Amino acid sequence: MAHSIYDAKWRDAMAELKEQLYLEDHTLSGGKDPTAPPSLTEANQHWASLYVKYLEIFRTLEGCFDGIVQPQKRVDIKLVLELVMSRIVELKALLIKWNPAHPSLVAEGCDGPLAWPYVNLDDMLVDLKLPPKVLEVPIPRYFVEEAADKQAARDKLIQAVKTMKLGEDADIGLELDREEKVAPPLVDFTLAEAIELIQRMERGRQGIVHAKLTERLSAEEGANTKTPAFKSATQTAMGASAALEMEPETAAGHIQRLYRGLRSRRAANLEREQELAFIGMSRPKLWDDAESKREEAKRYEELDQARARRKLEQKENEDGYSQALIDLHGTVLEEEGPDMRERMMDERRAWFTDELGKGVFPEDLGDFYLAQNPEGDEDPEAAAAAAAAEAEAAKKGKGGKDDKKKGKGEEEEEAEKIPPLTGPTQFTATLQDCLDRFSGVWLDRDESNNFQQKHDVDLAKNVVRPNVEEEVRENVDKMLVVQLQNLKAQLEAASGAKKGKKKKDKGKKGKKGKKDKKGKKGKPLPGEKLCAGMEFEEMLGTLIEHGVVCEASPGRLADLIGEFNYLGSTYQSQSEAKDAWGNWVPQDPSLSQIRSLLTEQIVLPLGSPFLRVTAPYAKSALLYGPAGSGKTTAVQAVANHTNAVLINLSASVLDNLPKEFREGKSGPTRLVHMAFAVARHPEFAPGVIYIDQVDRIFVGKKKGGAGDAAKFKKDLVTYANSLKPEERVVVLGCTSEPFNIPDTEHKDLRTVFQMQLHLPYPDYASRVMLWRAFLEEAFDKLEMDIPDTIDLFALSLVSEGYSAGNIRTAISRTLTQRRCETLKTRPVTEQDFVGPLSMLPLTYQEDNVKFQAFTASISGLQQRRDAVKAILAGDGTGDGKKDAKKKKK
Repeated sequence: MAHSIYDAKWRDAMAELKEQLYLEDHTLSGGKDPTAPPSLTEANQHWASLYVKYLEIFRTLEGCFDGIVQPQKRVDIKLVLELVMSRIVELKALLIKWNPAHPSLVAEGCDGPLAWPYVNLDDMLVDLKLPPKVLEVPIPRYFVEEAADKQAARDKLIQAVKTMKLGEDADIGLELDREEKVAPPLVDFTLAEAIELIQRMERGRQGIVHAKLTERLSAEEGANTKTPAFKSATQTAMGASAALEMEPETAAGHIQRLYRGLRSRRAANLEREQELAFIGMSRPKLWDDAESKREEAKRYEELDQARARRKLEQKENEDGYSQALIDLHGTVLEEEGPDMRERMMDERRAWFTDELGKGVFPEDLGDFYLAQNPEGDEDPEAAAAAAAAEAEAAKKGKGGKDDKKKGKGEEEEEAEKIPPLTGPTQFTATLQDCLDRFSGVWLDRDESNNFQQKHDVDLAKNVVRPNVEEEVRENVDKMLVVQLQNLKAQLEAASGAKKGKKKKDKGKKGKKGKKDKKGKKGKPLPGEKLCAGMEFEEMLGTLIEHGVVCEASPGRLADLIGEFNYLGSTYQSQSEAKDAWGNWVPQDPSLSQIRSLLTEQIVLPLGSPFLRVTAPYAKSALLYGPAGSGKTTAVQAVANHTNAVLINLSASVLDNLPKEFREGKSGPTRLVHMAFAVARHPEFAPGVIYIDQVDRIFVGKKKGGAGDAAKFKKDLVTYANSLKPEERVVVLGCTSEPFNIPDTEHKDLRTVFQMQLHLPYPDYASRVMLWRAFLEEAFDKLEMDIPDTIDLFALSLVSEGYSAGNIRTAISRTLTQRRCETLKTRPVTEQDFVGPLSMLPLTYQEDNVKFQAFTASISGLQQRRDAVKAILAGDGTGDGKKDAKKKKK
């Protein structure tokens, strides 16, 4: 793609961003403040519209940043890209927090929103006439590309330690749940018994085939003897009538007629198949012409090569720009340094003269800078971080000590109000500065002579000029301070030692008053003393030796295949689906929503340090659902998208550790400390801590049969809470049996895992996508299309309750190497998959009810149900816990 096309896309994205910015902040256009507060529905629709539009802008900017090779453009685009990315995450947090509750969860005194992570935006897409793919959050490719060198050094270190500890051929990869081994045979046969059984089955098969063939031939013979054609042929054979020979012209006409009909029918069938494939009613035949398929693959390969060349050009231009900044620093210092030095000297000398005129002899230049900048310069990132911390503190303060001290007769605090829909935010001012810079620098810039898209020298000088000024300022300040000290010494010597001594005492007093108080240090972690003498390489070697540091298998979040929920909003607002107790049951989330949440709350903050200090994010998440639903796939996708190191603290790993780490009070603490220390290390960041089988760690007081993994729970809670925003570490837990976790452990579970995501078994539409995707993957290796003999819709019906991993396993067990060799003589049908599928575990309706009950308990839905029931029953004011205590009394 040409440079001008990327520039045009960049201009369009900035124009859309400007429009969105004016919609968000009415003060930019001189609008008036809204008089009436917005309703919950209005706020939700407003934020949803902004969210969808920002997603489109984000996708365009990410493509521009990936394709543009001019380094200075990329710097400006990246700043806007990260600001837009932060705004998307912030808008999603607002949509989750202010999600309208179902009518059955609303009562007088309990009519607020219900924080629900699975936001439905299908109605917004209908209003905006956009396809569902718009809601797919793109993951910036520079997360991996910019950290490639760092990852290579990290992998080299891991490989060296692994070779030293385990040997060169050792495997430290994390196995996927879907990679199940074929089940062993139910009965063990000897070789003679197996041969006898095969012979008996083969003789039976041959007998059945022979009987069916004889029956078919007999039926055809009986039917043919009754037809007029048979009688006519018999009479002709007996010489009843002589057959007339056909003229050559007549025969040629018949042949032409038959050929034209055959050709027309073939063309009509081909056109019908193409039309059905175009409207999505049938699968396109990609492998009918293998040569065209290979040409298409070759074109994709050429596109990949073109992108690789563009990336190489980006790297060359980036290196040239970095070197130019170093060279221009000296040039600017040489050309403009003397003028800067003279100007600064004049400013400081004038200030010194004014101070002497006031009767004050300054000892340093602190008062000069205070007079120049009374408010002080504030870093935008620091300001954003402070605002986020203030908001978090305000959120926590609502449930603090003041609430506990309230008497029974005191009134409760007012409910939190919906924030204003328009007005300045922490991003609007910075985004407006970016728009102004784009308009002043890039919008009308003529680059007809810059075909290679090298850096601009004048713009580069503007970048290094502040650094040069800072360097000159430091030199000038040092020189003036020395001059002030010399002048002071001369004045003291002239006025007498006694007077100078008094001044010195006063100066010392002033300095003493300016000393800053040191803040209290945080409480040290319990494992710091236990691992005080261990070097980082020693910790890493210990973790690799015991299988704690793993290598993630290749995978992406797009591998979580699932259909978009087109009726989510309708179901949420109008559905009357209830459980056995009469409670409204929310719809299971779609994998599209799961992918968006993982991208926005986990991947983007983990890959962007800027976003971790400017937007709300989840530092941990719990993924629960049936076995094979994609939990481990999601964990490895997060690690692959961010180039993160994978630390495996699953229950199966903890149970197999040496006794020194499993026994005593210090053993588990040491291991958990080493795991988090490696994940936190700057050279290893970002890090993903993976905890599988969480239900075996959070077992409560009943620890019988839980294994040694439960001993690590206390330290996991402590260290998970100790993670800071600047530490790019995320904790991801998985479990297939969350309903086995006692209710008493849910508090600690929510403490460790800030976000809980349910990965359900796929619905019918998702199962159709899964069967098609997995079968295409299998048949593409054979250079074949999916045979028409396979009914995908029938397979999707019979596979209800089976997870994606089970479907993939059933396909791999069916299409064995031997079966693939006989596909041409014996085509595969949907019946061939039913047998292997029936041997795999199934999620029954009873299990699904357990998952729904756990979702209601861990998400606060059950508490909301109890509050509404209490209000409707007239037994309380909506506090389920208080009402329960009243009943006990």
